[in-house]
Amino acid sequence: MTEKINNLKQYINENFLLTLTNKGIYNRSVKDIDNIINNSPEKIQIEEAEDKIKVTIDTGEKIQVILNDEDIKSSKCSCPSKDICKHIIMSLLYIEHLNTENKENESNNNTIENNTETGETKEENNIFDEVKNISYDEIKKSSTKRNFEYALDRFNDDIEADIEEKAMLEINIPEENVIIYFPKKDSIKKAVCSCKDSSLCAHKIIAILKYKQMYNSLEEIKEEDKEIDENILKFSKDYVENIFEKGLYSCSEKDFDIAEQLSIKLQVKNMPELAKMFRSIAESIDSMINKHASFNKLFSFAILSRLYNTIKNIEKAKQNNDNRTVKLLTGEMRSKYINRKSAELLGLGAYPWISSTGYLGASAYLYNLNTKKLSFFSYVIPTFYDNAKTSYDDVRSNYRKKIHFENNISIEEISKYKLKFINYKVNDEERISSSKFTSVILNDRMNYTLLKEIKDSKNNEELFAENYDDIKNIYFKYDYFNKNDRSKIIIAEFQIIENQEFDKIEQTLYFDIVNHYEEDDEERLTLNVKYTSIHSNGIKYIMNYKNSTVDKDRFIVLEKTKYYIRPISIINANAVINIFFDN
Repeated sequence: MTEKINNLKQYINENFLLTLTNKGIYNRSVKDIDNIINNSPEKIQIEEAEDKIKVTIDTGEKIQVILNDEDIKSSKCSCPSKDICKHIIMSLLYIEHLNTENKENESNNNTIENNTETGETKEENNIFDEVKNISYDEIKKSSTKRNFEYALDRFNDDIEADIEEKAMLEINIPEENVIIYFPKKDSIKKAVCSCKDSSLCAHKIIAILKYKQMYNSLEEIKEEDKEIDENILKFSKDYVENIFEKGLYSCSEKDFDIAEQLSIKLQVKNMPELAKMFRSIAESIDSMINKHASFNKLFSFAILSRLYNTIKNIEKAKQNNDNRTVKLLTGEMRSKYINRKSAELLGLGAYPWISSTGYLGASAYLYNLNTKKLSFFSYVIPTFYDNAKTSYDDVRSNYRKKIHFENNISIEEISKYKLKFINYKVNDEERISSSKFTSVILNDRMNYTLLKEIKDSKNNEELFAENYDDIKNIYFKYDYFNKNDRSKIIIAEFQIIENQEFDKIEQTLYFDIVNHYEEDDEERLTLNVKYTSIHSNGIKYIMNYKNSTVDKDRFIVLEKTKYYIRPISIINANAVINIFFDN
C-alpha cells in the first residue's frame, strides 16, 4: 500500500469516526459497504492520482470521494452533503477491508510489519512531540481564556485520563465523557474531540496538559493579574467599618441605598463575591427598617464580618502579589462552562430556594451516571430590582413551565425522569446551562425499582447511605472557597414517617423516618424543616403524610449540612414526589 493509504489507516477506528459523524450515518455506512464488498465489489474503485486518494462509488450515479490523508476532516465528496458524509466513511471502511485482505495474503515473516500497521505495537519513536512540547502561551493564543482556565482548573483537580500512543494519540477523559485524538502531523491543529468542537476546546487542553504531565514537560504557569479598583475597595471597607462603629440598628434608608449602589458597582468592577455580600447587607437593612420577620441580626452580623475580613484579605493578597487568592476572594463574573457531548442523568427531585443575595428560584437535582457526580439545573429569578414582586407562587409556576432546552421541557420533568442530555454545557460546579441548542430526551420515569437497581449495581456507592449512621457521621471540613463542600445530597431508604410535630416557638417541623432493615430491627432518623413561605407546601405534605401498607419501601433524597438534615423529595413505587412543589 502507498504511504498515503497507510496514513489514512490511522483514522479507521469506530470511536474516532463517530467524532466525525453520528451513529446513524456510521451504521448505514457499514451496512452499505458490506453490501458492495459482498455482492458487487466492482462498484467501488480506489486510486492514487495527482497526489490524492480518490475513491469512486457507483450508487446509480458516480460518487467521487477525495480523501485527505493529512487532515481527514478536509476530505471532500461530490454528493450534496457539506459535512462528513456516509461516502467518506464508506471509503475509509473500504481501505480497512483492503488492508485485511492484504494481511491474509501475506506470509508469516511479515508479522512485525502487520502488527505495526494495526497499531498492536508501538512505533519505535511514538512520542507526539508537538503535544509534549507546546507551551502554555501557545495554548492560550490558540484557545479562549475561558477554555484555558476551565481546563487548568480540571487539571489541578487531578482529573483522570487514559493515554494510548497508537497511530494517533488517543486520550480518554471518562469524567468528561470524551475522547481526544491527535494525529502525528500537525497534532494540535488537526486534533479531534468527540465533543465535536472544532476549536481548541477545554477537553483538548486537558488532554495536552495530561500528556505533558506524563512526560514531565509541564512549565510554571503565571496567571494574569486581576485588576482591582482600590478606590471602591477602600470605600467598601469604610462603609462596613462605619456600620460596626454606629451599630446595625442605627442604619437608615441612606445606608440601604449605599449598600445597593456598592453591590452594583462591585458587580461592574468584576468583584461579584463582594457584590453578593453587599446585596445581602442591603436586604438585611431593608428587613430591619421595615420590621420583617425574615430579619436575623446574627446572620447580618456574620455577613458584615465576612465582608470586612474578605476585603482585608484582598488588600493583603494584593500587597503579596498573590493573584490566585485575589481571584478567589473577588470571584468571577461568570462561571466557565464547557461543552459535553452527551450524558445519562437521573432526576432525583427539585427544591425551591431564596438567597440572601436577592435571588429566588427552583433547582432540579440530577445524578450523572457518566461522571458519578451530582448536577444541578436551576431557574433563577432576581428579586433585587425595583418593584420586583416575586413569590413562591411564581417559582411554583416556573417549575411547571415547559420552556427549557431545545424540546421545551419543565424543571418538574427534569427532576422526575431518567434523561439523556445531548450537546449540553456544564460549569466546574456541575451546574447545567440552559440552552436551546441542548436536547433532552426523557426516558424512564424515576421510581423506587429503578433507583434500587442502580443502588444494587454497586457502581454509585457515594450517592446512597447504607444506614442512617452514614448520614449522621458525614463530616464537613470548612473550606472558605469551596461552597460545594458545605452540603451533601444523599439518598436513604425508609418505610414509615412518624412523630410529625411542628414546634410553634422554633417555627420548625420535626419528624422521623423509619427503616425496618430486618424483621425485628429498625433504625430511625429525625429530620427537620424550618417554616418559610417556600417550605409551607413541604410542611403540609409531611404533616398529612399517609404511610402505605402496600409498596412500603421508599427512598428519600436528603440534603445534609453542618446544621440540618432536610428532605428534598420522596421516591416511591411510581414516581418522584417533590414535596415542596407537588400537592
